[in-house]
Amino acid sequence: MKIHLVTLSNIPSKAVDKKFKDYIDKNKFEWWRYMALVWAVATPDDVTTNDIMIAVNECYGPVFSFVIEVDVKDMAGMFPGPNSIDVPKDWNPFAWFRDVKKPEYVPRWIREKVL
Repeated sequence: MKIHLVTLSNIPSKAVDKKFKDYIDKNKFEWWRYMALVWAVATPDDVTTNDIMIAVNECYGPVFSFVIEVDVKDMAGMFPGPNSIDVPKDWNPFAWFRDVKKPEYVPRWIREKVL
């Protein structure tokens, strides 16, 4: 599994943003997104940063953007606490990064192929 960070300078419309989400869903990729201009996308090993960049360009058009493949060894983040948004006290929006790295984790593109 590879993890790609997709960073955008702008989202021209909700429609183009949905188009990229549809691309992710169609390919059964895993994803994380809590900041509008950043996606983390987990893919099979044969998907390249260029494959993702082509999709970004087809969906968002000519916005400044980049795709980086990353190896998440550790991760930290901060978000408004449970007092500012309605979430469980022990909920962690960054758990996705921990979960997809577990050896027993079965990614969506394999999980849904089996069904």
